[in-house]
Amino acid sequence: MWHVHQLSVPTAAEAIILVSCSDHSGIVARVTNCLHETGRNILNAAQHTDFQSDRLLQRLACVVTRVSHRDSVQDMVRKGRDIERAVLARAVRWYLEDRVIEHNGRAIVFA
Repeated sequence: MWHVHQLSVPTAAEAIILVSCSDHSGIVARVTNCLHETGRNILNAAQHTDFQSDRLLQRLACVVTRVSHRDSVQDMVRKGRDIERAVLARAVRWYLEDRVIEHNGRAIVFA
């Protein structure tokens, strides 16, 4: 006889976004600003330009959470708070490790 157990899935996860496109001025800023404007917390970003093919390769890690149409408003509020708590804890740790600097009103984190 089989028993099915409900697994505990974390509410927040790290999503990896891969960008590959022709390289042109401002593309990195556009991608990161799009994530910032939609409220995503960028945890890590790296980019590389392949000069032979003139292509930009970018890898971004950001925090996401799984929601369902079955979630109540209270569930979504709780999940949002869980994400905020996890991101804040990571930010405080990085700050204490001197991995955060401020530049032109934005925080730059050396992850």
